[in-house]
Amino acid sequence: MQKLDVDGPAIPERIRHLHRLDFSVRRNYAENVRKLVQKVRGVNTHFSGERWYKGLNISNLGEPVGVGPTAQMATLGPSYRMVWHDGTVTRVDVFINGTLAHYKEFEFDSGGRVVTNTMYTPDGSGGWELRDDVWYYSYDPVTGSRATKAMRYPGENTARVVEYGKDGRALREYITTEDGERPDRQFPYSSKVFRYDQDGNVLGEDWFDDGGAPIPSSV
Repeated sequence: MQKLDVDGPAIPERIRHLHRLDFSVRRNYAENVRKLVQKVRGVNTHFSGERWYKGLNISNLGEPVGVGPTAQMATLGPSYRMVWHDGTVTRVDVFINGTLAHYKEFEFDSGGRVVTNTMYTPDGSGGWELRDDVWYYSYDPVTGSRATKAMRYPGENTARVVEYGKDGRALREYITTEDGERPDRQFPYSSKVFRYDQDGNVLGEDWFDDGGAPIPSSV
């Protein structure tokens, strides 16, 4: 058994591979243990129903993950109602202070990973409209982990694209526009890279213009 440089017992390689979990990064250890425990306990993979959470995340492996489970909707702040059908998250309702403010729908690839994340907002007349940018994910063909996330508003040519490392960290973001089309939106940078400390916390961002020159207003 391989000894890992993390707090906690080592995990057999066969299990790490089977469940596509990465225990080499200390900051991901708790989340990966939670997923592993769910697998080992035999959580019903054909579950249909709903559960409440304080937050929502799309994991590095493309899974919608509820953050901070709760027994019911909170009357103050955000609450997320995740709805499953036959083991797949089909919808997430987003409540703010007890009122339904948005809902999210996902499209999945053949491996069950989210490839499209779309959020709808009430249109004021009892219906729903697509008002926010749509998020599109791609994955590394070898590791299965997230490679990019593109954020584009419906009908627009310009998108923000984030590139990720194998450990799940966002490494770089850049602005792109379809060939031959005019940009729909203006940004104060053409690209940026993220700076981290040794524990994986973001320290800041370095911005660059179209020519690759640093922008002094980086954060």
